[in-house]
Amino acid sequence: MAVPNPLSAVDRIRKEVERNSLRARNGIKMVAGVGKPKVGATPRDVVWRNGRARLFRYRNDDVRYRPPLLIVFSLVSKAYILDLSPGNSFIEHLLREGLRRLSARLG
Repeated sequence: MAVPNPLSAVDRIRKEVERNSLRARNGIKMVAGVGKPKVGATPRDVVWRNGRARLFRYRNDDVRYRPPLLIVFSLVSKAYILDLSPGNSFIEHLLREGLRRLSARLG
């Protein structure tokens, strides 16, 4: 029978306390409106609109692959989910790889 290591339990508790303090700090910032994350920051143009449905064309000067990639989001997803923040964006990755991307948001 293995004897539990008390240091590993202390380390897990310490990490959990650190994570919860960061969550609390970020929650306070969000409620106060300070440091609100800028999502959907990649330059884009609306090329078609019908009610709440929109079609975006993301700008890319280095297009190496054709035809454009079309991604259609569901009614419950937000279009910016793949473009969360600069440096942490799937859209940026696609554009860097030479794709021209179109994104349709329905509803």
